[in-house]
Amino acid sequence: MLNYLAREAVAKPAGLRGFRVSDPGQLKSVLREALVKRQELSMPPSIDRQQVSGFSLYAVKALMNGRGSELLELAKTNLFR
Repeated sequence: MLNYLAREAVAKPAGLRGFRVSDPGQLKSVLREALVKRQELSMPPSIDRQQVSGFSLYAVKALMNGRGSELLELAKTNLFR
């Protein structure tokens, strides 16, 4: 477990703040401050055929339902960071 100074030393260069939380209720105020892009994907270490197939199906359905702008936003958020 990192002590407070070590957490600060790790977090600060990334523009973050390090906290030690002993009660989950303390997280509520911190989580409200977090900013997350709605379309940001979490990438696994490797991608298998089933994941590619599932994403392709999502993309085709989105296009067929007139949600092409959703796919463009997804690409902008994840490809150009």
